[in-house]
Amino acid sequence: MTDAGKLWLKVISMAVIAISASLLIVSFALAARDQDYYPSNLWLGGISLADMSKEEAYALLQSELASNLGDKLSLVVGKQEISLPMEEIGISYDVAASLDKIEEELFPGQGVATLVKHSVARGQRQEIKPALSWSKKAILEKILQIKRDYDQPAIDARIVYNHDFLEYRAHQNGYSINVNASMNHISDALGKGILGPIEIIATEVHPRVKIEDIETVKDVIAVSARRIDHVSQETSALLEKLNGLIIMHGEKLDLPTIMDSGREAAMDVGSETKAQIKGAIVQACLQAGMQEKDKQSVMENKLQYPLLLTTSMSEHTLLVKIYGCQTELGKEITLLSEREDVYPEVQIKLNHRLSPQQRIIQQEGKKGFILRNYRVVTSGGKVVEKSLLSEELTPASDTIIVVGPGNTRK
Repeated sequence: MTDAGKLWLKVISMAVIAISASLLIVSFALAARDQDYYPSNLWLGGISLADMSKEEAYALLQSELASNLGDKLSLVVGKQEISLPMEEIGISYDVAASLDKIEEELFPGQGVATLVKHSVARGQRQEIKPALSWSKKAILEKILQIKRDYDQPAIDARIVYNHDFLEYRAHQNGYSINVNASMNHISDALGKGILGPIEIIATEVHPRVKIEDIETVKDVIAVSARRIDHVSQETSALLEKLNGLIIMHGEKLDLPTIMDSGREAAMDVGSETKAQIKGAIVQACLQAGMQEKDKQSVMENKLQYPLLLTTSMSEHTLLVKIYGCQTELGKEITLLSEREDVYPEVQIKLNHRLSPQQRIIQQEGKKGFILRNYRVVTSGGKVVEKSLLSEELTPASDTIIVVGPGNTRK
């Protein structure tokens, strides 16, 4: 290369270096300026904070966040979407925390490295989700209410007996809302500034009696008949309640509980008629091989197959039939209850009336529990199926500690 060529290359290189240095200096200057005024590419919750001071941004967000993003929490239960007012469940936009979040994301550290990182990001739209605050207690109460309203119990398979004809009706699975999992899922979403749609976590529950358990129930194994002197509308309703009951292996047929409590207790059947009905059913159960507990009309099925109880009237005669079946060899169906402890958390509440070192336990924590009932199928002594039937939660009570200013350690 000639001397003239080398000279031109040197001039061009110096010009490029000078331009690059100028651009970098300007970027550094703008990044440093952004520590006092937000950059033009910054958005929070869909609201532009371009060239605003922290005080200006605070005032703008305080007035416009709710109108821009909405004031409702959206939850999805199954195929339904529920819209809940944020105020109703203690959720609010935390503007101060949102601005702190901006500082953490724009200036996560100090020094030249932070300025370089920030200057590179200039020009790209930076969208930051707002911070939210919420009441754990209010959300838990709302989930429990949703659980009461939306839980779908499983429906047992049934055999309807009518005029010596057996009609088999298939079982239906249900679902039970998992309160703890739903609470954690909602808290995670709110922690990310998300108001929905958030899915409520549900667990499929299975019926106590499935159609495959009773599809071979077809043989009459016991019959009894008893005259009923007074057949009223209430008597017919009670017999309808008893007709079609299925007693699985290991279960009890508690006639006093069925006939003498709840709505049936209010039926004007009469003690003599009830005694006649009980007598006919107990006689048939004993013929079928069931065992009576302490002569109290509580019949237990210790056979290796389910039983079907049917009741019908012919004039003034009550006919009781029990149908049985023989399931596959070595198969056994039982009910299993399991309990899982739910441990309390610790809440720290600040009280400016207390001294800095003062700590008061306002509420002692109390352990809760989850009770789950399962249908367990074993074959040859091995568990081949374990299906959830129901799930009940007794919530834990958090430990609440009130502290003075500057004393926030747990």
